[in-house]
Amino acid sequence: MNTIIKFLKDNLTVQPIDEQINVAKQDIDKLNQLFASHKITLRKNSQTHIKPKANQVWAVKSEYYDFLGKKQTTSHPFLVSLLTDIENYEEENFMRVAVISPFTEMATQQDEICNDASIVGFPFLVETWNNQPILTEILEEYIGYFEPKEVLEKEEKLSALQQQFREVEIAKAKYLNNSVSALVGFVELNQRNEFSAVITANGQAIFGGCLKNEDEFISNEPTIELPSEDNTLAKTTFIKKLKSISLKDEQLPFEIQIKKSEDSFILSAFTTEEITLFDFENKNITPISNSERQVFSNLKKGLYTLKAKNIQEAVKIRLK
Repeated sequence: MNTIIKFLKDNLTVQPIDEQINVAKQDIDKLNQLFASHKITLRKNSQTHIKPKANQVWAVKSEYYDFLGKKQTTSHPFLVSLLTDIENYEEENFMRVAVISPFTEMATQQDEICNDASIVGFPFLVETWNNQPILTEILEEYIGYFEPKEVLEKEEKLSALQQQFREVEIAKAKYLNNSVSALVGFVELNQRNEFSAVITANGQAIFGGCLKNEDEFISNEPTIELPSEDNTLAKTTFIKKLKSISLKDEQLPFEIQIKKSEDSFILSAFTTEEITLFDFENKNITPISNSERQVFSNLKKGLYTLKAKNIQEAVKIRLK
């Protein structure tokens, strides 16, 4: 346990929310060895579009892009028990969850153990002492239903091993709560902006935002050459004077401009190269093009993926 103790002393600190979550390889290997004796299989569920709610068990995504444009990854699967129904913060859905662990031997008398292996594939410990707020967008797959018993919190004596186990589990759960803390940081950074965007390119986050003062808006009147059948669309969507931001950076092979109307966004990529844009459901969005740019209209808030031949790593675009 010396490696874990050293890891806790060196890394169990509050880090800025825009930093990558880093764990030394030897610590990851040590922790992963604990899983070796437990066969953990995430079973695919035939049901789709299940709305997360209390008393469900879900698998969490193994990687996600947070609201500060950082790619977060985990070296092991996270299973969580949903403790609350969906709540809302800044129009984003979040819940409180408890981490699920296969290490039932680490439980105290106060902890709850589920011995029904049919739910997730093995008996598990519900870490009610390790409950975390997370955005629902990082939940990946519905696993099953389990209703935890209400636990009356009271002081209990932990062995040294149990204490170390809890500290390691809580430290690892930063991966989960970072989804919410990054959102809070994003809102604070953009509290003076009417809308905002962050682009991740080559691992670097590029921010953009527009000020509420109408005189400070960057407003453009694009003159896109559209086919005759699209004249109505041009008048209603593109010619209207809109608030906009422009993102230029050495990490981007071309300029990206984002405009916001009352209920949607317009993204313009200033390139003639063929590009593709996918929404958060991985649906391909068709652009309107001219000799200067490609325009994607009627976009809703969310995370988008932009791909092009001269871009080695897909660009992530968060609109809000």
